[in-house]
Amino acid sequence: MGAVYTGNDLPFAPRHSFSVGLRFERELDAGAVLKAGLDYTFRSSYAFTADNAYRQASTHLVDAHVGVEKDGWSASLWAKNLTDERYLKNYFSYSGTDMGVAAPGRTIGITLARVW
Repeated sequence: MGAVYTGNDLPFAPRHSFSVGLRFERELDAGAVLKAGLDYTFRSSYAFTADNAYRQASTHLVDAHVGVEKDGWSASLWAKNLTDERYLKNYFSYSGTDMGVAAPGRTIGITLARVW
């Protein structure tokens, strides 16, 4: 007889999640444009498995960027997971061994791009 998971949370389905973002744009001298943004995402706790034995706690993620555009080019400094939230991106069982895949921690970078 199979296992019964009636009433359990659906795996990888947080009960609540939302995102909000702020954007700022301002023209500078000589046709350059300053752009900045801040994004916040919340996900409530969710189960990794149908039996709800393994759960990810609630997560709060903050991303930000600031940059300049001019003459079809852009340069921006960005950060993802700015608060360095520690959480699992995935979970699985392999040959009876439980394994979690960590989400990236704080990541900071610079992007130079051609804007079409």
